[in-house]
Parts: sequence; structure tokens; C-alpha cells
Amino acid sequence: MRFGGRGFGRLAAHSLPSLSALAAVWRPDVVIGGTLSFAAPLLAARLGIPGVRQAWDLGEPAEMDHGAVEELAPELGADALAEPALRVHLGPRRLLAPELSGLRCATSRPGGSGRWRPGCWSVRSVRGCA
Repeated sequence: MRFGGRGFGRLAAHSLPSLSALAAVWRPDVVIGGTLSFAAPLLAARLGIPGVRQAWDLGEPAEMDHGAVEELAPELGADALAEPALRVHLGPRRLLAPELSGLRCATSRPGGSGRWRPGCWSVRSVRGCA
């Protein structure tokens, strides 16, 4: 799994200059990236804005993150990926990886039951961002 993380880390390092140039002319309020989009937290940290990690799968193993950090550390001086201000995960809670078990369910309908169905998503606030 670390091998895959290193590959996506290399992609992030290669993508960061172009993303930074785009952000210089069209500054975002927040940067949203997928679970393997390691350029997103790097860009958010560089810009000093919140980063959001959004997933629609069962959650990537932590080994992927470790591999990305190994790849990025010498080049970018990163010894850890920035923790996202918010995690959003689309899918049923019982199918999540154990490290994502602290998610709460938010339905797409006001007053909904909290049970997963299409249109239901789970979120976890990491730094008080709701």
C-alpha cells in the first residue's frame, strides 16, 4: 500500500505548482480533495485555508498516507499530511474503515432518520469546523 501512496505523493508534488498558480489568480475559500488527492492538503496548508477530505469509498488504508508522506518529506519538507478541517464520507457507516468509525451521519432531509440511503452522507469535524 505504501507503494501506491508514494505514487500519489509524486503526483501531488508534480501537481502542486500548477494548482498554486491557479490559486494565485482564483483564490479558493477551501480546498476539497479526495482520499488520494494529496495535493489538496498541501495546497490548503500553503494558502493557509481549510482543507476538506472527501471520500466516496470504504476509506483508503492509512498505509497510503504513510507512503505519500515518505515521498513528499524530502522534497517538500512535510513530515505529516495536514489534518483536514473536515472529513466527508459518502456511504454506509458500517462499511467504513475502523479509523473512520467516529463519523456521525447527516441526512439530506431535515429531520431524517440518520440511516444511510442515497443522499445521506457522514461527516466528522476535526477542528471544530461544522
